[in-house]
Amino acid sequence: MAESIRTPRFDLGRFRRQLALTDIARRYLLVLFITGYFLTLMPGLAESSLPNLIIIGSIFGWLAGMWVSARTAHYVQRLTQMTAAGASLDETESVLGEALGRFTLYRTGRILAYHQFAILRHRQGRFDESSAICSALLAESDAGLAQSLRTTLWIMYAEDRLQLRDLTGVHWAISQLYTCQLSLVETLQLQLLQVRYESACGYDDRLLWNLPRRVELIELMPHGAAALCHHLLADAAARMGHNPLADWLRRRAELLGMPETAEAPVTTEITDPLANPA
Repeated sequence: MAESIRTPRFDLGRFRRQLALTDIARRYLLVLFITGYFLTLMPGLAESSLPNLIIIGSIFGWLAGMWVSARTAHYVQRLTQMTAAGASLDETESVLGEALGRFTLYRTGRILAYHQFAILRHRQGRFDESSAICSALLAESDAGLAQSLRTTLWIMYAEDRLQLRDLTGVHWAISQLYTCQLSLVETLQLQLLQVRYESACGYDDRLLWNLPRRVELIELMPHGAAALCHHLLADAAARMGHNPLADWLRRRAELLGMPETAEAPVTTEITDPLANPA
């Protein structure tokens, strides 16, 4: 049985070097091909084999790079499938170690591999490392991140900072999420994050603001998340002296079952907005 490959702790310097190497390799091969082409146009070298060797070498280099990049993409795709299937953390980490250690010509492939790295650390409860990876990926504004990936990173970053009790970081992430176009699942994740954040800050008036709309969204969450939100809203209503409202919210939470703890990760809590509707 092959020895499991363990993923080292996230290193920002290594991440940046890998991205730089990807850019340099791609540009080098392109410059090499263009150089060979222009050499064929020079009168003194038109009959020489050197330009052709340069062109052929650059083409073979590009094909080899594409083959290696395809292998890296295969590992990233496998990681995505394993995460969706709830594979064991050890098995996922072994595959991730392969993906992170492989070369790729494309920044997107490297970004997606590190995105899976952040998800793994989040699932492992290593929130400080997960948030560091998310921050590094979000800082790559020129990486061409898809909007859906950027949104997922902000949600995961907000959850990580909430787990670490960094309320300033949570506020920043939530403010960024309000500038994104969110799917229904992402809207529910944001709502759960915001309820927990406002409860942690003691913002009782904000918790109860536009309550009918908030309750409508909570009703779409899975039972555990919905019960937690109703429980936190009930506490806020009681502190503000709205006892009838607090009693109604508590009864709603009891009907939904025991509320999950405020530390339950958002990204694993809500995956299907219609699963177990409240």
